[in-house]
Amino acid sequence: MTDRVPAWYDRTDRTWIDVFTEQTDRRRDEEFLKFGEQRILYGQLRHAVDELTTGLIRSGVRPGAVVAIWMNNCVEWVVAQWATYRAGCTLLPVSSYYRVPEVLY
Repeated sequence: MTDRVPAWYDRTDRTWIDVFTEQTDRRRDEEFLKFGEQRILYGQLRHAVDELTTGLIRSGVRPGAVVAIWMNNCVEWVVAQWATYRAGCTLLPVSSYYRVPEVLY
């Protein structure tokens, strides 16, 4: 690997959640995402993900479950995505163009 590649890149034992945790700890006060008028800092993202992860677990979601997300593009979608991963689950994005009969099918 070249000197330009970060040392953490070559590790095979790291998960997405390891990277998420490290980055949200390190960059707590930096902007993570701007979507329209909404913006979210890394620290705010981490707090929101922790809260939703707790909610998922309290509602009975267990590691290995498949969690479907059916919503339009928004900051909350990103929170739901990371909370799903943090809970040890698989994410199933459902097209926001689907209507209730299509989803029920």
